Amino acid sequence: MFNLSYNEVVGKIQDSTNLTQDEINQRVEEKLKKLADLVSKEGAAHILANELNVKIFENIPKDLKIEKLIPGMSAVNIIGKVANVFDIREYNKDGRSGKIGSLTLGDETGVTRLVLWDTNHISLIEKSEIAKDKVLDIKNAYVKQGYNNLKELHIGNKGSIEFSNQEITIDPKHLAEGLENGFSIQNTIELKKINEVKEQEVAKINGNLVYMFEPRYYDACSECNKKVENGSCLQHSNASVKKTPVLNFYLDDGSANIKVVAFRDQANSLMNGHANDSGEINYEKLKEDILGNQYSINGRVVRNSFSNDIEMIANNIDTIDTNKELKNTVENIEAN
Repeated sequence: MFNLSYNEVVGKIQDSTNLTQDEINQRVEEKLKKLADLVSKEGAAHILANELNVKIFENIPKDLKIEKLIPGMSAVNIIGKVANVFDIREYNKDGRSGKIGSLTLGDETGVTRLVLWDTNHISLIEKSEIAKDKVLDIKNAYVKQGYNNLKELHIGNKGSIEFSNQEITIDPKHLAEGLENGFSIQNTIELKKINEVKEQEVAKINGNLVYMFEPRYYDACSECNKKVENGSCLQHSNASVKKTPVLNFYLDDGSANIKVVAFRDQANSLMNGHANDSGEINYEKLKEDILGNQYSINGRVVRNSFSNDIEMIANNIDTIDTNKELKNTVENIEAN
């Protein structure tokens, strides 16, 4: 959900433009009329801010719990307790050689594999400074899709590891389960109002796209879709590298609004036809074309640990044909 009230959004628009409060209110009312009151007043204000290039979501910290990790995340900060440490492995492939350290890291919400690539970090394992039951304060890590599609936390030379005195208890059931398993989509997904969805459920929602962040990209292997480090995939050295998108936006159905995170194919489905000859997305044209459009989305509802709001990880995105929906509604009314 939006963290900012209507007045706070209006204030940010005022600070970034020459518009008066009355002018902003008038434009918001025009948006509401144009969208036939299908979005909330806050949603209409976010559409206006987005169109005016007013940055209302900036400098969001990424201090996370393990259960909130999502592949593709970067600049992640996390504190966890070492459950066990694995042997350091050496690799020599395609003229490149080095070491890889790894361990199981846990907190009260789950466990994950932490992979170390930097020699300074690996030396902490070699010197037994990183050991079972030590609590690590990790900065600037990133999340990847690992073996069996389980999420992994990785840290390179841009990240840091410090020791913490914070008390952390790992739930035994998480240790027994190992890494958190993924979820399976049910064959039948219930359509809900946004204000009805609950954390951890798989649901379907319909609404208008009212705010969109600029797309982000990461380099991924064309074979396994995993994030590429140092220009090539460790598992598929001959595979090509492709730019993989992550698109964040807000959907509003009049009852409430929710942030939706779309990866790979789902992000591409929204951005289709908006790339130039170099493959770059025309963000302004994309906003112009899809802001206010209606979409039907199903996915898993999770809680964002740094905003404490629920959001949806999209598994499927469809454009709603409003004419068809209206016809179906009329037919249902006549049938009854």
